[in-house]
Amino acid sequence: MPYENIYNNLYERAKNGEHFTNLMPLVLSRENILLAYRNIKNNTGSKTAGTDKLTIADQPLYDKSIEYADNRISLYLAQKGKCAVTGESFTSTEEFHCHHKIPKSKSGTDDYKNLILITATVHKLIRTTNTETIKKIERCVR
Repeated sequence: MPYENIYNNLYERAKNGEHFTNLMPLVLSRENILLAYRNIKNNTGSKTAGTDKLTIADQPLYDKSIEYADNRISLYLAQKGKCAVTGESFTSTEEFHCHHKIPKSKSGTDDYKNLILITATVHKLIRTTNTETIKKIERCVR
């Protein structure tokens, strides 16, 4: 069943008051992401701001490659929806960051082997260069 049919079916069932759980695998599936990209690119209203005052271009993955989006999904499934560093479970896509082990600024790529999913806090720790912040973290960890 094509993904459009799955969503049409879910929509009809939701209109009848049905509630759903465990939809993250469907939402994060490669087929769904590609469907979303196709719909976004064909959407002439994509420059119109939504209720959150943001356009599609303001979304965090808009300027990323399809390879990045695909690998992000694959990592989510491979890591069983958990941070690779802390083991903390993600409950939404806003909770995880996709970190490039070798930064793109240093010739890193969106290749699967160069990416890892981590919490926003862990990402902040990885990226910090402020000596005082590093010392504070070291004191807390000891």
